[in-house]
Amino acid sequence: MHTGYYSNSAASPPSTVKEFVAIIRPVQARGGFASESRYNIRSRAWGGVGSGCGFRVESCSITTKSGNFIHLEPCTSIMPSAIPTFIPAATERVVNTRSSAASLERKQRFVQEVTVQYNLCNEPWLKYNMATIADRGLKRHQWTSSRLKKEVLYLESTSTRYELCWAHSVMESGAEQDFYRWSKCKRPLALKLLRQKGIPLPEDEVEQTIDDIDWEELKWAPSGVEVKNQKFQIARVQFLQRTCLAENEGNSI
Repeated sequence: MHTGYYSNSAASPPSTVKEFVAIIRPVQARGGFASESRYNIRSRAWGGVGSGCGFRVESCSITTKSGNFIHLEPCTSIMPSAIPTFIPAATERVVNTRSSAASLERKQRFVQEVTVQYNLCNEPWLKYNMATIADRGLKRHQWTSSRLKKEVLYLESTSTRYELCWAHSVMESGAEQDFYRWSKCKRPLALKLLRQKGIPLPEDEVEQTIDDIDWEELKWAPSGVEVKNQKFQIARVQFLQRTCLAENEGNSI
């Protein structure tokens, strides 16, 4: 992605692609790498690399299912050369009073731009911030709690991966009450193997499970989340489509 051959905005590779090939050339190690914005990706600064070597992407190509070979070129025409650190946030329309008009913060609100980090399997995930977890609207189906009925949220610290998924629903006082499960993954799995195992993961792939979590018992903070009074530091997150049905999912959705 950082070399312009792949866009992180793509939901999935085209169905006609059979194979992707990248030719990598080892180069002499450098003393460090400065942070740089390129092709909508901001890289992290690296210092004190020490022994080893660096690498340079020489070329990329794809082979289609029909057998055609396509040489790829970096897409430079639609990518901005500079990425802003902040972007305007969408806010509701308000009536300005004297107090609000005097407040510069209310006139122009900003949120930190979402960036990409690489997870423990060296795959691109979203950098964790409050905006990635926030509800996408006021309607029930736009709530993050409802989103987890069809998707599973994976979260990582600098060394550990966690899983948050919808577990089951019960009827209480004529209303449906949802409960969730928080688990520690025994090992971080690459996306291909993760889908083979099943999403959410089976019981033999998780440990230290916290069951029957009400959504209000999840307290999100800028640096992590608190689950039933247990605090977890979070660095990056990713929503993945659920592939395994919960026990009563067919009756609840």
